[in-house]
Order: sequence, then structure tokens, then C-alpha cells
Amino acid sequence: MTRPLFLLLVLLSLSACSGSGSGDPDVDRVQELIEDGVDASQTHTLRFSFLFADETAAKKVCKRLRTEGFTPQLGTADDSRRFSCQGIKQFPLEPKLLRQLRLRFEVLAQNFGGEFNGWELVTPAQS
Repeated sequence: MTRPLFLLLVLLSLSACSGSGSGDPDVDRVQELIEDGVDASQTHTLRFSFLFADETAAKKVCKRLRTEGFTPQLGTADDSRRFSCQGIKQFPLEPKLLRQLRLRFEVLAQNFGGEFNGWELVTPAQS
């Protein structure tokens, strides 16, 4: 499939799911990225973020992410009273896949007493 056709199909599927906002954070974010010029036909490095009150829980989630091929990063949150776990891995910008990951990560975070804070595109300056 050619790149212009692929992008057209992605945009059409996104617009079918959304008006000014689809209510689906993954569809909305992918649409924003495409509008900003990101090539959705390529895989991209994404960062998935979790927050925990307990460092042990954050470490366990980082360990789990590592077994799934993510590059985990353990740290403290901006408020310094919570611990962050971030998992970095390449994925295509496919809303259905990203929604599945989000739903799975929300459950994973809850199982360890934390919260899933979503995903973002990692730019070369952030690597």
C-alpha cells in the first residue's frame, strides 16, 4: 500500500471515530500527531507512563515491562512523593493497538496500587 493511500485510510478511520473529539484518547492523540505531520505509516518510539505511591510496586511493573521487551525507566514523580515507571518501545500508531495497551496497562497499574498515565511519542531530543 502506498504511503498516501495508507495515510488517507488512517485519517478516514480516525474521522469516522471522531467528531471534534472521539472520546477515545488514543484515537484523538493519533489524530493530533498526524495533523502535526507525524508519519503514521511508520513505527515510532513510544513512552508509557505509570505512577505509584510505593517504590517496590514501581520496580515490579518495570520488571514486568522488561520481560515484554520494553526499556523500563524507574524514577520519582515531579512531586517526589510518588515513583514513576516508564516503558519505552517501538509501536505503530494504530489506535486499536494503543487502546488495547492502554486498557491492559490500566489494569496492570491498578493491580500494583498505581495509575497508568498514558503514552507519548518520544522525540529524538527526549531519547
